[in-house]
Amino acid sequence: MVGKEGIGSRIFDLVNTCMMLLLCVVMLYPFLNVIAISLSSSEHILRGDITIFPKGFNINGYSYIFKDPFYIRGICTRSSMRQDRHFVCWPLLRSWRIR
Repeated sequence: MVGKEGIGSRIFDLVNTCMMLLLCVVMLYPFLNVIAISLSSSEHILRGDITIFPKGFNINGYSYIFKDPFYIRGICTRSSMRQDRHFVCWPLLRSWRIR
């Protein structure tokens, strides 16, 4: 019979699914933590209150980075290897008046 699975196969599928879910959580947690830290206030970061949810929402770091026109130039330099670099860089360079 093609459609009938044994008990060993079901146990294997259950253990395999649990291991894959655990692996996903272990691999996603650091990324979510970094994003939460980048969006949190410095007081909460220094206290170590951050897990995967930001506390004291703060985007000052991002606003500081994007105020610097040389950061945009760096992004465009890195993306100059791509074929569609004009679509990525030209509007950004025009908005910061860098040539």
